Amino acid sequence: MSAPPWRQTNTAYTSVKTKTKLSRPSQPSQHSVSAPSLSSQTLSTSQANKPQWPEPLKKFVSSCFDQVDPKDTPEMEKQLKEVITKAFELGSTWTIDWSKATLPILELRKKEKKRALEKEKDFTSNKKAKSIRKSFNSFTLDEKDEKREQRLKRFENDRSANTNNTNLPSSHSDPTKPVVGYSTTLEKKYLRLTSEPDPASVRPLPVLKQTLELLKKKWKQEQDYSYICDQFKSMRQDLTVQHIQNDFTVLVYEIHARIALERSDLGEYNQCQTQLKVLYSKGIPGHSQEFLAYRILYLLHTSNYSDLSDITLEIEEQKERGPLDPAISHALKVYKAMTTNNYHRFFKLYVDAPNMGGYLMDSFVHRERLAALSRMCFGMRQTIDLKFLIKELGFADMDEVMDFMKSCDVEKFLKHSEQKDGNTKVSLQTKPAYSTVEQLRQKAFAKIDIKGQII
Repeated sequence: MSAPPWRQTNTAYTSVKTKTKLSRPSQPSQHSVSAPSLSSQTLSTSQANKPQWPEPLKKFVSSCFDQVDPKDTPEMEKQLKEVITKAFELGSTWTIDWSKATLPILELRKKEKKRALEKEKDFTSNKKAKSIRKSFNSFTLDEKDEKREQRLKRFENDRSANTNNTNLPSSHSDPTKPVVGYSTTLEKKYLRLTSEPDPASVRPLPVLKQTLELLKKKWKQEQDYSYICDQFKSMRQDLTVQHIQNDFTVLVYEIHARIALERSDLGEYNQCQTQLKVLYSKGIPGHSQEFLAYRILYLLHTSNYSDLSDITLEIEEQKERGPLDPAISHALKVYKAMTTNNYHRFFKLYVDAPNMGGYLMDSFVHRERLAALSRMCFGMRQTIDLKFLIKELGFADMDEVMDFMKSCDVEKFLKHSEQKDGNTKVSLQTKPAYSTVEQLRQKAFAKIDIKGQII
């Protein structure tokens, strides 16, 4: 299907130069742990005026030394040095929430202490229970019984040791705490998490910003949707495991949603739209009005009139605070045209859709064309000039309307007649075509799932 006029000027991104250099820092010491400093060329004016070590970072280092067991000090210093070095290299020492940061060795010891306390409680309770049971037969227990009990205890100890060995905690054992990533890899394949995320493979915010610029450039040059979608899902995952929810997070989801719309991937679009709704509700700035309009059109596609009613009530409250965004006004007009079966109005709105609304309307315009044509065939009972259908049903040209006729299997009902000016008039015979068109209409209005797929 040829693209309507609104498609020709839209892009899903704004071109921005990609940062390509990270400086290599030197290493001053603090608590016997070396930490890097960035060169003056890469520091902004505001950062240059700040102390090199943020106060939360100093507290984090002190906390690590307070918590560590003496025997673990060398390993702790090694891990601490690695984390701080990466933070200085990436320029993220002032953006990381150090109050939530931790080290693998400290997490490991916490788990071991917790498990030891639980084991001690179990042992105490079991000991009390055994002493009660033993009071009934302690005087009659012979040597064989004592040996048998010793063997049982030895077996229990072996089993306990094996269980502990196979259940050692990972470096990030608490899923409620954010990961502090330090990977510098810009491109990374998306892999569904089946275990705790490894901080070494998670990209921090500064690296993710560079990744976004790289992906926008690649999308503009290569248009490889499979690759771009995979990379954006990987970025979204890194943002999620680090609990990063800010304007950059919104930007990533918005761009991914627009690209998904451009390629008619409603499943991926819907995932982005759902998360954007949550982020907007937290007051994080973004293009909330644009995506509210998309949401209305998406709900029209899925025929979810229950949620549409809730949205219209919210919009009525917005009207009291000021004029509506043009995209929302357009989406509401589409809603009204569809509920009143005003197909003439609907297809005019389709051709004039703002932003990327036309891409969403593409998902249900074929369905509405079938509904409109079915009504025409039933009501007119005569031939319809295809030139009339081009204008009335929002087609781009004769080639597109002919493709539509072929897809509906009504090409056999077309009538070709020679005109006085030498041109050929092509008309659809409505009476024999009605049955075929009506069957297709009923099939097109089958139930739609939340991902936009016909069930």
